[in-house]
Amino acid sequence: MLEPPNPKGGDIVQAKIKVHNISSKEAKDVQIGIFSGFPSKGGKLLASSQIGRIAPPDDLQPKRVDIVMKFQLPSEQGNFYISLDPSYEITEITERNNLVVYEGGKLVSPVEIEWKRLPHVRPWLRIE
Repeated sequence: MLEPPNPKGGDIVQAKIKVHNISSKEAKDVQIGIFSGFPSKGGKLLASSQIGRIAPPDDLQPKRVDIVMKFQLPSEQGNFYISLDPSYEITEITERNNLVVYEGGKLVSPVEIEWKRLPHVRPWLRIE
């Protein structure tokens, strides 16, 4: 969830972010960054935070941590990227679910975009 809901370049934005752990292991010291461009292609870091611990889903239900981050968008740009583990320090089966993009007034996940292209498949990841 974003405040303001449709930020523009120069706005100060508050993002309420839900981070899920669907691994069989505890997640520790997880970095989260908000960037003005694609993180691995030189995007400028706008804000960062660290999540100390996310419990493993021992009961087969994803565990979640909610965090709030504030940042200011560059005046010339209204798009941004929210990246979990932007330095790829955590070993995972896939890194593809660690990125959300705000572009054109919408929050989208690259994974969600790919899944929507497949016929008769519903994505398991949703942006709240």
